[in-house]
Amino acid sequence: MSDAAQTLNELDAPTVEQKFRPSALAQSLRIGPTKRTKDDIARTAKRAGVVLRRGMREDEYRRVEMRLNENDLTTMPIIIGQGSKGPAVPDAPLCGLIVTGSEAVVHPEARESLSSIVRDAAERKVPILAMSDAVPLVLEAIGREAPRGRCAAILVGKTTVTGLITRRDIDTAIDDMAASRPR
Repeated sequence: MSDAAQTLNELDAPTVEQKFRPSALAQSLRIGPTKRTKDDIARTAKRAGVVLRRGMREDEYRRVEMRLNENDLTTMPIIIGQGSKGPAVPDAPLCGLIVTGSEAVVHPEARESLSSIVRDAAERKVPILAMSDAVPLVLEAIGREAPRGRCAAILVGKTTVTGLITRRDIDTAIDDMAASRPR
């Protein structure tokens, strides 16, 4: 065998130093954990504060609750009136504050408690959705005027008050809250 042929055979034969290594694409991929812990869920959850009042209108509350669930928003109850530990919006970040209507008479203590909660949310620039008889209470608390025309609810933004006429308008307002960043 010639020297040239022997050199070619040596090049073709694998050596101890040459080991088979798969390409970067063929290597196994690492997939992170898929199960989220309760802490992970709580940290990333978007919340909407819902004011719980005496004599709340169940149909409004159920509709709001259903819409919040559809948008993956967690309900953060805020209790006013007797038994509450003090009127305040929780320190947790909120996407919005929702005040449903009530069939009960609003006592001065409950009115002041609700006003305090609404002012606190307005200072944090949290969107506020008020329905039926809660509309004048919310407008009075933040010192704004009602929108022109008849409306079933209002949405208070940073600088505007929007009148909502139909249930679809209210659903859209909750969808907008869900899309906004928590404050």
